[in-house]
Amino acid sequence: GTYVCNDGSYSPSCGCAYYPPAPVCAEATLGKSGNWTFENNGCNQDVHFTWDKGNNDEFYSLAISKTRGADPGPKADTTTTGFTFKNVKPGKWYINVKPGRSCGWGGIYNWTITVPEVKPEVYFYESVINESERALNYSATCAKKVEINQGVGKVDKSAGTIVIHPTSNILYTLIATN
Repeated sequence: GTYVCNDGSYSPSCGCAYYPPAPVCAEATLGKSGNWTFENNGCNQDVHFTWDKGNNDEFYSLAISKTRGADPGPKADTTTTGFTFKNVKPGKWYINVKPGRSCGWGGIYNWTITVPEVKPEVYFYESVINESERALNYSATCAKKVEINQGVGKVDKSAGTIVIHPTSNILYTLIATN
């Protein structure tokens, strides 16, 4: 603190007025490590992210972004050292975390992650149209492209059906790709 005397001088012995030092707000920091896991959510992923508690951190603002170091915002999202981002599309992302405390925010910490694609799933089922025709229905989830061999039958790609005239064992190949 500082004593200020009536004559403008500074001395602890004059006893005129005492001004205590301004409180110092130590910056909130994070630990250096972060860990993440993925869980399928339809054709996207839920990303569960945890990080080490740092010094003076009481709450956190965080975001998953295509921009490294982007400010996650002015409000606290959690007081724990873990968060789950829901329904994240595959690709390269940055998790940006800003620690805070009652007297202010710390700097932004970030981690680079690659969210994996969900493996496509393929489904077939056959139904009888009449004695000589069958409908082989197919579908694929989480696929950007679906192809079926067209060696036999009439393919209706929009409906996901191929009409076949079975005369012998035939192998059909359905290819689903991301």
